[in-house]
Amino acid sequence: MPIKFALRIAASVDPLQPFVYNEELEVRVYDDVSNTLLQTSICGLGSKNYRIDNVTKFYITNFKTGAKPAKYRVEVWRKNSNFMIGKFIFETVK
Repeated sequence: MPIKFALRIAASVDPLQPFVYNEELEVRVYDDVSNTLLQTSICGLGSKNYRIDNVTKFYITNFKTGAKPAKYRVEVWRKNSNFMIGKFIFETVK
C-alpha cells in the first residue's frame, strides 16, 4: 500500500505553509505494538524507496502490510543528523 505524507513549513514561520522538498530523508515504518522496524525507505527508484510527487506535493513510499489488522508507526528522519522530523500512526483493518 502507498504511504503518503507531506512536510510543510509551520504556519507560524510562513502562513502559506509551502511544501518542503528533501531527498535526504529516511522513512522508517515500525510495527507500533512490538516496536519492530519493518522497513526503511530513502529517496530512490526502488519499490521500497520514497519518491516525491511535485504535482500533489506528497512523499510516497510503498509498504507491504501484514495479512492481519495491525497498527503501524511511520517516522521521518533527517538521514545524516539523527533528527526526527515527525511521526504518524496508521492502522489496517483487513
